[in-house]
Amino acid sequence: MIKYIFCFFLGILAFNQKTVGQTEDSLATVITQLKGQVISFHRDTLLVVTLNEYAKKKIPTDEPSVGLPYAQEAEKIAAKLHWNKGLLMSYQTIANIQNVVNRHYEAIETGLRGLALAETQKDRYYEIVFARSLGNNYDMLDNYTEALPYYEACLKKSENFPAAAFVRGNCFVEYGDAHRFHLKQPLKAKMLIEEGIKIYQAVAPTSLGYAYDYLGQALTDLKEYKKAEEVFKLSRTELEKAKKIYLIPELLFHTARLYLIQQKYGIAKSVAQEGIIYSRKMGTVYGESEAAKILYLARKATNQPKEALLAYERFTLLRDSLTEVNMNRRFAQVQAEYKAQKQNAQINQLKLKEKNQEIAKQKMLAYFLLGLLLVAIVAVLWIIKTNRQLRQKNREISEAMLQGQTIERKRVAADLHDTLGSTMSSLKWTMEAINTQNLLPEEQRVYANLKEMLEGAYNEVRLLSHNLLPEEFEKQGLQEALKGLVRKINNNAKIRFSLDIYEGIGRLDKKTEFELYSICLELVNNILKHAQATEAAIIITKSPHLLTLQINDNGKVKFENTHEGRGLKNVQTRVDVLNGKWEVKNSDGEGLSNMIVIPL
Repeated sequence: MIKYIFCFFLGILAFNQKTVGQTEDSLATVITQLKGQVISFHRDTLLVVTLNEYAKKKIPTDEPSVGLPYAQEAEKIAAKLHWNKGLLMSYQTIANIQNVVNRHYEAIETGLRGLALAETQKDRYYEIVFARSLGNNYDMLDNYTEALPYYEACLKKSENFPAAAFVRGNCFVEYGDAHRFHLKQPLKAKMLIEEGIKIYQAVAPTSLGYAYDYLGQALTDLKEYKKAEEVFKLSRTELEKAKKIYLIPELLFHTARLYLIQQKYGIAKSVAQEGIIYSRKMGTVYGESEAAKILYLARKATNQPKEALLAYERFTLLRDSLTEVNMNRRFAQVQAEYKAQKQNAQINQLKLKEKNQEIAKQKMLAYFLLGLLLVAIVAVLWIIKTNRQLRQKNREISEAMLQGQTIERKRVAADLHDTLGSTMSSLKWTMEAINTQNLLPEEQRVYANLKEMLEGAYNEVRLLSHNLLPEEFEKQGLQEALKGLVRKINNNAKIRFSLDIYEGIGRLDKKTEFELYSICLELVNNILKHAQATEAAIIITKSPHLLTLQINDNGKVKFENTHEGRGLKNVQTRVDVLNGKWEVKNSDGEGLSNMIVIPL
């Protein structure tokens, strides 16, 4: 079904494009053929398009009003079909014809209907079309209070909307002329009209004659008479080339006015008389009255009182006729405005009903979303609570593990001191009790080596038992424990250790301090056993988010980063527990550097 509808409207579009290039006779033939076909939605929509195209063909001719019944017939068919696009198309054609034949009040009524429908349908193109149409018709009635806002709305809506470029060009030209005639700003008018000309040159060259007429009037008011004369001639050429004869009467009395201002009375009279002929031919009372007025003034200036009087009488007759027509049309406008207001009231009621329905839907949606939000909040709170409980349990487990490790270290330290330490001490005393004078020289060397090894082992056991978990660590934390460790090592070992700790480090959490102390102990022990170093350093620095531990030595043993030893595996495990990174660097002849970075 969707595919059928799509193909159908493509057919409408293709047919519409085809009819644009056809002559009046061929369009009339198509209308006759369509009316002879069986009534259907497809036939009627094509008929609406063709009737409008035929009516548009009549606008630039001597009889533009002939096309009006065709456009009105198209309107009726579109209304019967409830085809809003066809209605908008018909309203546009009707308003254009009414404008050309100076039935501006009726054109305003049509434009108001079209604008109301376009706004209801949210059709931006036709909103632009009817805003410009209403502005121009109010302009032609010198009602600039109404005209200017419609022009401004048209320019605003048509910005960055290429489909309405031609209408935007019209609006620039007419809005510019309103600045010239009503606001007395000819320079501003010239600039606006030139913007319209740029658009016409790009999208509608056949409308240039229309724009040049308005530009000539602006140049006349700016007293650029030579340029104005050239532009009016260019306008006449373009209008005749585009066969827009219906615009020539106004151009002629504008040109005659230019010559009158320059006191070129002979040319002014000639052009004014030509304007009267064209106006009568086109049936435009306004054009003839303005031409008669200029003819009267030119004859008066050239001392032709009899001829001037005849022209003046014709002018007053036409002016009075226009006044009567305008009064009748004003009454028609009041009726049209009443109808439009009534129609707008109905539209507003429908809009209000739709708005209330939309509000009800939005309320239901809001309640539904609120319910979802409440469920989401409850779920989030439950997740937060569960996470807190899990974190609390993890903290309790970590504290229990830390406490277990602390107790185990204390026990191991005590066992080392009490058992192994005592045994080593007894062995040391036994060795010292041996009388070395009874030993052979070779036996004395063996004895000396054993005693030295025993002394070293005893010192290591004693140092290890004291440093597994020193008293300072439990009472004062990592900083004091490391100071004690370095002090004890420097008292008992050949390697000289230095300690540099950032002053603002403060106390860390128990787990971090415990793991860092264990890492230091393991790496220091590794230096003592294997490094063959004379100096070593422990450096701890702290930044807002990182803590860095460096342990360096000047040893000769090159480190192979395989972490095969149990002690090094323990270091890596403890670094991983703290989510840190451990980097080891070997420097030839400069020893080993351990850098451990831990996030805080």
